[in-house]
Amino acid sequence: MARILGIETSTAAGSLALVEDGRRAGEAEIDTRLNHSACLLPVLDELLRRAGWEVSDLDGVGVGVGPGSFTGIRVGLAAGQGLALGAAIPLVGVGSFPALARSSAVGEGIVVALLDGGRGRIYGARYRKSGSSTEELVPPRVIAAEELAELVRGGRIITPDGLRLRARLEAIGIGEWEDAHPRALEIALLTGEKLKTDPTDQLYTAEPIYLSELNYSVK
Repeated sequence: MARILGIETSTAAGSLALVEDGRRAGEAEIDTRLNHSACLLPVLDELLRRAGWEVSDLDGVGVGVGPGSFTGIRVGLAAGQGLALGAAIPLVGVGSFPALARSSAVGEGIVVALLDGGRGRIYGARYRKSGSSTEELVPPRVIAAEELAELVRGGRIITPDGLRLRARLEAIGIGEWEDAHPRALEIALLTGEKLKTDPTDQLYTAEPIYLSELNYSVK
């Protein structure tokens, strides 16, 4: 029996989730009217209480490492590291874009995760989804304006920032997308799957995903 905590704070809509043997055991949003650090631990305490769990019952912690808000990711990672260290359980850093793509309503096909990176930048990645499996085709990176059409070609866009990206999407003929935030539930599920095949503890090695200008080819 594996009990996993997922923490996702890479966007304004933070969340926590508990998973037991690949099944949802509890989920809670973090009040975005407060900063993540002020409300994460009290929300976690309540989530554990509702599930009838203690921190000592956990077998692992998964943390969304972005891309996204630098401060938010750091807060989530610090909280996860503290919990993992105190409970002597492994921590896994999970990309927030794979978690976002996995949550898409698309059952089979291409999913493109997009995020407003601020200062005119767009963060994006491309995946081939088959059920709960996601194959990375283009890793998360800064997408130049002239590359956006190629990245999204033939894919379903999923993003928490559709309204902010609307003008640039409409400029390349895209008028619809799937509105969603990365969720802690997917982080927890991916963590549990990873720990089954690779129990490596990332307590001291997990880092936020930093993006840079790189070229890519779409598969």
